[in-house]
Amino acid sequence: MTVGTLSTGNEDEDVVFEVSREYGTKTYGTMTWTATANYTSHKVHGNTGAPEWTSNDNDTLSFEAIFSAWLGVNPSKEILKMRNLLATRKLCNLIIGTVPLGYWYVQSCPVEMEHIDPSGNILHAKMKIKLVAEPYPNLEG
Repeated sequence: MTVGTLSTGNEDEDVVFEVSREYGTKTYGTMTWTATANYTSHKVHGNTGAPEWTSNDNDTLSFEAIFSAWLGVNPSKEILKMRNLLATRKLCNLIIGTVPLGYWYVQSCPVEMEHIDPSGNILHAKMKIKLVAEPYPNLEG
């Protein structure tokens, strides 16, 4: 069962979060969606400053992904997919369950490699993924 997708439209590049016997378990933890506005303060003689909105920052979304060989997944393969999305600056459609949450770029994806076997294979890893929103995606071409 697919529980989420970070999709470029190319199945080979997509990161699919799922729980199944066939593909194993690739899941994510608590998500934090942050929206931020910028204000400047105008000094008012003899009074408190007056805030003025100047712009909004791009939204960010952060979550932790878990990739475990013990759950039928190749953590190295999934880590490389996410790092490739970061390196190539691909615009991704984020879908959680069946709900599209807009278009995002991978801003950072540090990895905690918790278990590595004697041959150097990553057995269990946690990746802290941070996405930054593209508010006006050009989806033509």
